[in-house]
Amino acid sequence: METGECLGNVVSDGRLVRNAHGLQNAQFGIRKDGTMVFGYLSEEDVLDQANPFIQLVSGVVWLLRDGEVYVSQSQKAECDETQTTGTFEKFINVISARTAVGHNSQGQLVLVHVDGQTESRGLNLWEMADFLKKQGIINAINLDGGGSATLVLNGTLASYPSEHCSFDNMWRCPRSISTIMCIHEPACEPPDCSGHGDCVQGECHCTGDFWRGPACDTLDCGPSNCSLHGTCTASGCLCDAGWVGSNCSEACASGFYGDACTQKCQCQNGGSCEPVHGACSCPAGYYGTSCEHACPMGWYGPNCQQLCACEHACPCDRETGSCNITYDLEVQDQLNKAGQCLASQNKEKSKEKFSLSESSVLCSAAQPSQQGTTASSSHLGKRRGGSSLSKTL
Repeated sequence: METGECLGNVVSDGRLVRNAHGLQNAQFGIRKDGTMVFGYLSEEDVLDQANPFIQLVSGVVWLLRDGEVYVSQSQKAECDETQTTGTFEKFINVISARTAVGHNSQGQLVLVHVDGQTESRGLNLWEMADFLKKQGIINAINLDGGGSATLVLNGTLASYPSEHCSFDNMWRCPRSISTIMCIHEPACEPPDCSGHGDCVQGECHCTGDFWRGPACDTLDCGPSNCSLHGTCTASGCLCDAGWVGSNCSEACASGFYGDACTQKCQCQNGGSCEPVHGACSCPAGYYGTSCEHACPMGWYGPNCQQLCACEHACPCDRETGSCNITYDLEVQDQLNKAGQCLASQNKEKSKEKFSLSESSVLCSAAQPSQQGTTASSSHLGKRRGGSSLSKTL
């Protein structure tokens, strides 16, 4: 039409674009359940919501019906005001560029385009119907023809237009039209599969090993979800500090901490380090950032928080708090200087003195007995020559 409006019924992606109000012309449509429809439709059929049309377009002349040429019947049944070639008979019989849509016995949709120029080259609708029948088409309708017949494949003009270009009569240009029939693979949502997949037959095929979901927009590193010790990325689990492994399920080995467990612990005296930041946990008896200090005298236990309970302010075992310990010379010297544990030391010294005195006494008692014997022996020796020897004995 000169106004640029489309003719007949048009439904695009489920939206009613134009209602022909029951105008009788050949139709092609696809309902919600996937059923293809060819033929004539009432307005009630077009507006049916039980199984609504998702796509619908009007043509002029039902070319094949159930595998047989249906041009003559269509000429009698259809409205001839939806074409602008001239009389309806001329529209049917003139040779021109033609387009048609139909289906074969396997239910496959078929689009057919024939190049031409009105009254110069191309096919009339009888010839078009015969050609389609020979190709095994079962049902088909004629769409627009002449200058409106244009075929584009993958974005490239694939037909030879019949109209001259407005800017230069020596060239041919396709006509601007209001309605097209586009056949394409089902679209994905979103069309680019979130940048993480390829759209194939309406489904996103996610790329990489960890993108999931219908839109390839969800990272999934497996049921363990990085063991709650890491973040799932496009390249796998990125473990938190202190954890390693493909699922971040392994804590740092003893003596190491930090990102990827590459930092070496600085703990001394048997201390162990926390795997994330490397903070030292000191064993009983030691304290300090690196467990480098032993408990001060008089304190013991974890972090040296417990006070020794020994008599006379004596120190205890730095680990257990036991008072039954032996002091080394350095500790003994410190105790003497501090004046601690003196009563205990004096007691020990008293025992030591007692032992020495007792030995001296025993030794003194033995010494005189030995001297007396010697004296007697001497005395007896002096008298060994007289009779007094026997009396003395």
